[in-house]
Amino acid sequence: MSILRNEELDYLKAINMIYIVGVIHTIFWWVPNYSLRLTFLLVEMIVVFFATGVSLKYSKNVKYLDYLKNKFFRIILPYIIFSIFSVSVMFLFENKVPFSIFDKNYFSVLGSWLNIFSSSNYAISNANFLNWHLWFIPVYIIMMLFLPVIKNSSKKVFLIICFFVVFSILGVNIFNIYLPGFFGIIYKVIFYLSFVIIGYKMDWLKKTVNY
Repeated sequence: MSILRNEELDYLKAINMIYIVGVIHTIFWWVPNYSLRLTFLLVEMIVVFFATGVSLKYSKNVKYLDYLKNKFFRIILPYIIFSIFSVSVMFLFENKVPFSIFDKNYFSVLGSWLNIFSSSNYAISNANFLNWHLWFIPVYIIMMLFLPVIKNSSKKVFLIICFFVVFSILGVNIFNIYLPGFFGIIYKVIFYLSFVIIGYKMDWLKKTVNY
């Protein structure tokens, strides 16, 4: 059975992955000016969510429960396994590495780690650096619940979603609103959803090839 692939999208993902490894995890930390780093180098997640929008546009229509099942096995389950492994390592080597675990209950720490509606780990101190590099997973998990709505919505509903996203982003930035914890996570969802929408409406990444 042939598999329909979008070569341009594959190239975009590959280039972005090389950029993440070659720039974000190397050159990024050599630039002394933090504001300069944030402004000119941190574009990799914009590309990731843009590619998500392009993929959404050309994805097959499936039942919502089948869609959630697919995302669970591809995204959520690996994230849970990684979290269990990481927390286990933290407890195993707590006395040998400079971790600070405030809460000595294993399941409490694991629950804190897996709490997608929290921007911080209350049970862990500096050990939360272990999962900071996966900050986008909770954002994507929340966002993916609504991606089928974007794909299957009418033009009117789609425009309403677009206006909501734009005005939310403008409102937060114009009025310099601080959004902690849960609200901070939701803002990230809305912010990156804008790039999903841009990717979804793009028509230039539409070449496909059979494998």
